[in-house]
Amino acid sequence: MKRVIVTPGGRKCYLEILLRYLLRAKKAGEFDRWILWVNTVNDGDIEYMMSLADQYDFIEARPLTIPFDANYSIHSFFAECVDDDSVYVRLDDDIVFMEEGALDRLIRFRIDHPEYFLVIGNIVNNSILSYIHQRQGAIGRNFGTNAYSALADLGWKRPAFAHLVHSEFLEQLQAGNVDRFRFSRWILHEFERVSINCISWLGSEFKQFEGKVDRNEEPWLTAVKPMTLQRPNCIFGEVLFAHYAFNTQRPELDWTDILQRYAAIAPALPETVELQLQPQAPMNKIRAAVNF
Repeated sequence: MKRVIVTPGGRKCYLEILLRYLLRAKKAGEFDRWILWVNTVNDGDIEYMMSLADQYDFIEARPLTIPFDANYSIHSFFAECVDDDSVYVRLDDDIVFMEEGALDRLIRFRIDHPEYFLVIGNIVNNSILSYIHQRQGAIGRNFGTNAYSALADLGWKRPAFAHLVHSEFLEQLQAGNVDRFRFSRWILHEFERVSINCISWLGSEFKQFEGKVDRNEEPWLTAVKPMTLQRPNCIFGEVLFAHYAFNTQRPELDWTDILQRYAAIAPALPETVELQLQPQAPMNKIRAAVNF
């Protein structure tokens, strides 16, 4: 099957990191195409995505076909991801870490398990996953115990907790001890809502409803549609991804050095490509020692 990566949004400061992981994965033959869903009106970000499409023949920048409506216009792109012979992986543009071989293993699991509506990646800094990671002892309880909810006050809303999650993951990664974040699979039998930072679906499955996804895509994809079909989603826990921040976390997390730490460990770019990490506003005055 053809392997297609899609990424909505297009914030240059994060895409520059994700690009490095996808260049490594493409070289290893883990996927065929990367489609950038241009869901932004920021001229600089649009220009960057277009430049990637010009530079690499496996990258396509696909414009919106409906008026821009922030996250509520992303749903329109799914209608073009319904090829019978394709498997799709959606990666948010602020996926800032991906294990070597992660895409290949995620896609193989997706293909081998058509009984699940979606297969979801094992994502560091995702509230449902943070609940699981805490249960496994991978994340401390300095700020309390995260609830089993995609919109938990701790795991989704509090930037201090996001800082803790990333810091502990990066420390364990450096120590070669991230296995405590892994598990085999977690089946969402009760059709729980999960943040869709990394999800995979079969084109043949989405073709059955013409890729028509509700404008509030996340609850529809992870709760409503699976419940209607009585086919739960599944989190594949054997390989790790890291998601930088939710909008609720970003204003304070941007004052830390977390994004720069992820940039420092990302795969090296080919010599012909230069990384120009352009932090967003408050990151121009990084305060790594900030106390939460």
